[in-house]
Amino acid sequence: MNKITIAPSILSADPLDFGSAVDMIENSGADWIHVDVMDGHFVPNLSFGLPFIKALKGRTSLPLDVHIMISNPDERAAAYLEAGADYLTFHVEAAKDPRNIIKLIREKGRRAGLALNPATHFQTIAPYCESVDLLLFMSVNPGYSGQEFMPVVFEKLEEFKAWSHGKELDHLFVAVDGGVSVKNIGKLTGRGANSFVSGSFFFKARDKRKIVDELRLAAVEESE
Repeated sequence: MNKITIAPSILSADPLDFGSAVDMIENSGADWIHVDVMDGHFVPNLSFGLPFIKALKGRTSLPLDVHIMISNPDERAAAYLEAGADYLTFHVEAAKDPRNIIKLIREKGRRAGLALNPATHFQTIAPYCESVDLLLFMSVNPGYSGQEFMPVVFEKLEEFKAWSHGKELDHLFVAVDGGVSVKNIGKLTGRGANSFVSGSFFFKARDKRKIVDELRLAAVEESE
């Protein structure tokens, strides 16, 4: 299994000071920067576009974990890869041809991710799980930072764990996004998750390095 990976979501940062937010993430010991792209159609909010991703790519050496919550990933995935996404995660609910998007991402030498909303059944993504590098289980309804954690994600992780038994999936990042904290991360790792997006929980913390360390420790200790 991949090591525990922490990816602070820059969506929760002060929008007037993203440069400082990048510094905070880098100095915290986190692994990736999570970038939530929202188009106002697939989800009700609007956020970052291609120029922002390009600017981030030039500002940090950390991998960019780009999560596109858009209604037309088949048409737009290539643009986000060109902008600098290292991991590009799209939604199964929005994709017309998930296999073709995965193939495109792989051909560009990047890592492919597939996201699943809380209301979507796990079997929707099962046909593609062995073809991707990252599965993203949403534990909130996508669109806004700071939402309350939805326990339904535990059930979805259990379904994935049962489905994946006996399969060679040690390379796979199993990610959870939404309301992740030291209180629930151990229960998530106990069900097979190993990668975590942290938004408001990270940016509201006074000591960013301490909170990353606490998340890692809770992920290991409580899952044992």
